Amino acid sequence: MIHWDFKKIATSVLTVLGIGTLTSCYGMVPNRAFLFVNGKISSRENSGASIRGIKVELRDGDKIIDTDFSDEDGEYCLGFEDDYLGIPLSISFSDVDGNENGRFKNQTREIKLEQFETTVDAELESDESGAE
Repeated sequence: MIHWDFKKIATSVLTVLGIGTLTSCYGMVPNRAFLFVNGKISSRENSGASIRGIKVELRDGDKIIDTDFSDEDGEYCLGFEDDYLGIPLSISFSDVDGNENGRFKNQTREIKLEQFETTVDAELESDESGAE
């Protein structure tokens, strides 16, 4: 009876050591850091009132890195892997909901992410042209 329990214990210990050997030989998946760009979108003419429904897009040339829409407080948050740290990127703010939350002119800016969390606020101008 004691001999049987010792066999189970020995098998369990050797199994754990075997898995440890596998991970030490082949390594673990590298940890990836994430970058975040967040901010608030407001109206230039309306005393800085928050704007909901603005499409925020971060791009590396023609490649879209991440997209979000501003919430009821005008806030957005983009998150993506750290491949873009220190690289020039563009961020665009587009009014895609028509007249639903007011009509605003689109805005695009060039940015370079130098830290893991960057705040980019935007003040958009009203677009009274009425074009759909």
